[in-house]
Amino acid sequence: MLRLWSCRLDCRLIEHAGDCKVEHKFILLTVILCCFGISASAQSEYPRMIDISAGQSVPEEYPDNLWFHQLGAVQAWPGESLRRTASEVYDLLRDDDRDVEGVFDFLAEDKTEPRIVGLSWSGGAGRGETVFGRGNGWDAATVDAVRRARRRRMDSSDKVENVKLSVVQDVVLFPEWELDEHPIADPGLRGVAFTPESPYAFLPAEIMFNRLYTPEGKLQGVRMTELLVGAVGFQELGEFRRMVDTVEAQPLFSFDKQAVFFDGENAERIYRGHPLLTNVDYDKALESLARGIDFLRRRQSREGGFPPGGDNWLVHTEHGEPSLFSQVLILQAFLDYFNLSGEQRVLTAAERHAAYLSNYIESVPDSAHAEPLVEFTMADTDTNALAVSAWLDLSEATGEEKYLLQALKMAHFLRLQSQPAGAIMARRYLPQNHIDTRISVRSAALAIVAFVRMYEYTDDTWFIRTAEESMEYLMREYLTDAGMSELADFPEIAHAANALYSYTRDERLVRTVKRLVLSLEARQRRRDLPVADFLGSYPERITALDVAGLTPSLIEAADLLIDGGRRGVGETALETAHFGLIYHLQGQIEEAAAMYLQNSEEYLGGFRDDIREMRLSIKGQSRQLWALSSLVRLMEKNAITSLSLSAEGEEVLEHRDDLFFEFGRGLPLEIRRRRR
Repeated sequence: MLRLWSCRLDCRLIEHAGDCKVEHKFILLTVILCCFGISASAQSEYPRMIDISAGQSVPEEYPDNLWFHQLGAVQAWPGESLRRTASEVYDLLRDDDRDVEGVFDFLAEDKTEPRIVGLSWSGGAGRGETVFGRGNGWDAATVDAVRRARRRRMDSSDKVENVKLSVVQDVVLFPEWELDEHPIADPGLRGVAFTPESPYAFLPAEIMFNRLYTPEGKLQGVRMTELLVGAVGFQELGEFRRMVDTVEAQPLFSFDKQAVFFDGENAERIYRGHPLLTNVDYDKALESLARGIDFLRRRQSREGGFPPGGDNWLVHTEHGEPSLFSQVLILQAFLDYFNLSGEQRVLTAAERHAAYLSNYIESVPDSAHAEPLVEFTMADTDTNALAVSAWLDLSEATGEEKYLLQALKMAHFLRLQSQPAGAIMARRYLPQNHIDTRISVRSAALAIVAFVRMYEYTDDTWFIRTAEESMEYLMREYLTDAGMSELADFPEIAHAANALYSYTRDERLVRTVKRLVLSLEARQRRRDLPVADFLGSYPERITALDVAGLTPSLIEAADLLIDGGRRGVGETALETAHFGLIYHLQGQIEEAAAMYLQNSEEYLGGFRDDIREMRLSIKGQSRQLWALSSLVRLMEKNAITSLSLSAEGEEVLEHRDDLFFEFGRGLPLEIRRRRR
């Protein structure tokens, strides 16, 4: 499958003439597809493209009324003017008696150039609506958008709570597009519009958040019709319905846009449906953690768990019950947030969830004390290591001895997994009581953390001695000769090293974690930024979920390095984590994205697994909350209110913003220069 505009590659870079089809022997495209994990073998033949922005002529049969084929090379709208315009539009939609004439006279430039502006608004609950204003000049197009929105809202008593203004740019036409055959490239980046006779268009956010495309990236005409019926009624869609119902090729416009969101107080630039983060300070981290916790509390079942599927998730990516590992992480996040906020309702949610998880506890045959969490006959070391810490925190928060006793039984299971030479086995099968001989660095590292926690509670020297032996084993077998690139495959080592260092003061732990940080920092995609909103990701881990999974390790590493007198490298770890946070926190659903969702309030605070798509899962929520709670705890411990950036980091952010706020912003700089 060849994705249109894949990774923001501009097809006009490929030479083509007249009515010739664009060839699919794209060397440059193949390179970019490989960069972002999209298989070049998925390419297929493309429909012919007419590059309107480059001045190619459109077919004569199109009528002369203003539509996407007339826009040409639209220049970027100055940021401050766009913000001011959004504020004025907001006031006009909240006050229908206010005269719209003259309001946008400050947009005086290019009064003779055709312009199109998308205007979305929402009352704060339910799905928002969108109209497209058209006119010669930005002011005329904006006035038209306001008037269309007022007519649409004529019978509505809902108060406008927020608006989003989208400026259409960079239009191309595909005269022979087949909805069931050709995929769109990136639903979060490119909008689509149909013919002037079927005058409807969809913003990228509408396409992405309403899932108007199949998993293969092909537009779904039925879903588009359903969305429009709710806004304009069935009878008005005559030509549009005929067009999407036919199997014949249809004209399709693809466009880029600038966008700004205004909620009555603040105006924010929007990209892929979310505000652009430039900093994650303590207040932002705590706010994001609180919203994520509330999102999960709203979805917790009466029994205390988080059932898969159903109306709670737009797209649920996990099959069957969410993994116990993810669910234990959520329990830990509840407890971390309770310790920060003291909110009793969060502790109540934690206790309910612990009661639900207790249904998975089983006894180990031939052992009088070991009782691990078991999933599909498998008792995993990493899950139970996390559970030891969670149940200890639950005991401390409630004062209930039963939770401490359960933590001891889980820790006894970890004892069974520990071998005399220091190795820790990753799994045991029950009820057969067969031990899995595999060794997982992650499992061993998390078990070391659990052993240290148990030593702190019990003063039993077996725990601290075994933790040291296990770390010696990991150092000897996995870390001593590991190269920098290999070391980054063991990020959980930072958790174990940080837990042990307080008791051993072993300088080898500091040196190992220092190398780990430098390895992760080197692999993070920061300097050569191929696509603007991939800032903070890693070449092989571009989903928000995967990047969030690395953030806690960097934070643990920073804590150890600061304690070990390596503040400079500790700050490098924090900056690397900071860039990761800027990346994956943009997947949290805020008002700018929720305005396109049915029952929008239900999704506020949830985390998308991938900032390029709309997927919600328990696994994604757990990784994001783990990252945020780790950060907030570190900042509390070290009295840090804001994560600073180096001069290089500030320069990278400025470069990203330059890419964001002009059309063609997703292209690498060298390609943008060539195309101009």
